[in-house]
Formats: sequence, structure tokens, C-alpha cells
Amino acid sequence: MQTPERAVSPPLRPGQDVTTLIVEAVVLGATVTVVPWGLARLTSLAGEDASDPLLRVVRPLLRVAPLAAGVGLALPHSPFALLLVVPWIATTALIALSGARRFVTRERRTIATTAGDLARVYVPVGAAWLGAYAGDLQVMQFHGLQCLLTAAHFHYAGFGACAVTALVGHSLDESPTPAWVRALYSVAAVGMMAGIALLAAGITASRTLEHLAGWEVAACTAVM
Repeated sequence: MQTPERAVSPPLRPGQDVTTLIVEAVVLGATVTVVPWGLARLTSLAGEDASDPLLRVVRPLLRVAPLAAGVGLALPHSPFALLLVVPWIATTALIALSGARRFVTRERRTIATTAGDLARVYVPVGAAWLGAYAGDLQVMQFHGLQCLLTAAHFHYAGFGACAVTALVGHSLDESPTPAWVRALYSVAAVGMMAGIALLAAGITASRTLEHLAGWEVAACTAVM
């Protein structure tokens, strides 16, 4: 008598597993909540001009582009899936242009304002990696889940951590703060902003640099 074969559950999507789907959900969470909320908080800070013409274009796109990206990730990887992520790439590119313009035209730059501007500049890098993942592209020997994890890095560590750093810095500026606290903040903020780029470089070129930068970013973010 033959033993019946166990039924094998089909994959959730071709080439997908539960871990990958969880990471997809995490990245999409950033597009729906972290970036819109962080951008709104940054533009509401003292000295931030919420009437930025670039941001007037961005605001309605933030309601549509994450949904399109979500549909793109729900489909099998293909040029069409990549096309659905393009609105998110375009939206974050406008956010980056806004940050670059603010940085260049500021009369007075602080660590906090620089962190806010850098947050805007980092986010389209994550969007581009998300597009590479959806389109099943290979970039610098990165492919598949590696592209998706890099997208998560720049949405959360790039935009999210820099936005939090900016908010903390502005909070310190608005209240009496001991000198040692400001000094600790300055060291941690600069270390975190530089560490994000160093971590990305380490992932690309050096395992040692990747590990060192990862610990640096974690430690500096914990100080915030």
C-alpha cells in the first residue's frame, strides 16, 4: 500500500516566501505612514516653509503613490510592476529636490536642519531600490531580497532616523538644555547621518565596514 504524498502548499506568489512578504509589508508601511508623517512633522517645524511649491505637488501624490507601489509589489516581478512603483519614485524625487533646495538656500544651518534636509534626500534612494526589486532588476550585484532590504534601509534608517534626529534637535533648541546633552546630541546626530551612507557603502564593498557602520548607526540612533 502506497503512502499518500503530503500536499504541498503553493507559494504565496511565484518566488515569494513569508519572510519576503513581511519585509514588503514593512517597506510599504514606510510609504504609507513613516514618510508622510515625518514629512508633515518636518514642514511644521519653526522656520520650515510649509508652502513649498514642490511640496504642494507632493501632498496629493502621497495619497496615491504608496497605493500604486503596493499593487506593484502584489504582482509578479515585471516591468509593469516596476511601472507601478514609478509614482513613488517620482514623489520621493520631488521630496529630495525640496530638501536640497532648502539646504542650499538656508541662511543658517544647524545639525537639526541638516538632518531634516538629508532625510528628504535619502528617501528616493530607497524608492529606487524598491523599483529595482519590483522590476526584478540586478543592481551592483544586488537582486531580489537584497534590493528590498536596501529599500527598507533607506526608508527607515535614511529618512526615518534622520527625521527623528531633526525633530529631537529642534526640541532641544526650544527648551533649556544642559551643554553636555547638546554635545552628546551633536556627536550622535553627525555619527548617525554619516553612518547611514557608510553602512550602504559597506554593504556594497566591505563586510568589515558594514558591521562597523551598522553598530555606529544603532548606537547613535539609540542616543536619540
